[in-house]
Amino acid sequence: MIRTVAVGSITDHRSPTHVSTLERILLAVDGSAASESAVRAVGALIKGGDTDVFVVHLSDDGPPLAISFGPAPMPPRATAPRTEAYVESAVRTLQSLGVRATGAVYKPVNDVGGEIVESARSFACGLIAVGTGGRGRLGSILLGSVARHVIHRADRSVLVAPLSCTVPSAFTRILVAVDGSKYSERAVELAAETAEMAGAEVVVLHVCAPHGPPWMRYDRNSFSDELDPADTAAALVDRMVGGLADRGLTAFPAIRPARGRLAIGHLAADVLEAARQYDCQMVVVGPRSQTGPGLMLGSVAFQLLHSATVPVLIAR
Repeated sequence: MIRTVAVGSITDHRSPTHVSTLERILLAVDGSAASESAVRAVGALIKGGDTDVFVVHLSDDGPPLAISFGPAPMPPRATAPRTEAYVESAVRTLQSLGVRATGAVYKPVNDVGGEIVESARSFACGLIAVGTGGRGRLGSILLGSVARHVIHRADRSVLVAPLSCTVPSAFTRILVAVDGSKYSERAVELAAETAEMAGAEVVVLHVCAPHGPPWMRYDRNSFSDELDPADTAAALVDRMVGGLADRGLTAFPAIRPARGRLAIGHLAADVLEAARQYDCQMVVVGPRSQTGPGLMLGSVAFQLLHSATVPVLIAR
């Protein structure tokens, strides 16, 4: 049976309780092939784990509706059988994998991306999962608007399943890109949490823009400008690998031909190439500001989403 959530205002479910990233997940669906990939990605990641998944549909068009379904469904104000079927299918898929899942359909909103972010806050979810790259007939999740808005505006991590991505039955190896910034430190932390949940290995790849400006490193109560040379990059990767090993995880550095442990140049292409080389089923990256180091949302992360054949986890 599908568990019921009382449907009305999303903020009716607001909870002040802090949860870890993977303890509660908000999964937005729209019936497209991309959102089906997101459903499979969430299921493969947490099947059998101690995680609650809230499956929601929010659209920007269609008749007003507020429908929930489960053992004691609320009377609907309007009928939207296709929309209902999208959410119900996602919930049943997750439940078949042993995932605790709840589904709800909400009335149309003007700002779907903003409502998805607010919904994650309301349900105290540590992770938002969306599909991207295709537009469902109800017009929800697509890279050009909604997913982009979610990624830019979310104050929590976002798992994105590109339309063309391949989702395994289980994640066995995860690639995490690092650059020495606090953002990639967070990416490694999330990669560790994800690997612990999925029982996966972690591959650590250092990335560096070859002609970009130096970035600020905090060291012994002072700031210094520097770029990461090969030796520094190797030391950083070794430190990250050691920290992951200390947590009981299997981790190792990505060794690139002619570049050692350093990815330089077309960063998105290098990251995806390393993922293919090491047969990784997920890529974890950290966002950065326009002037900081690392994987910039405005370019690299979205290039990854346009070209990725595996789910991409953007850490916050």
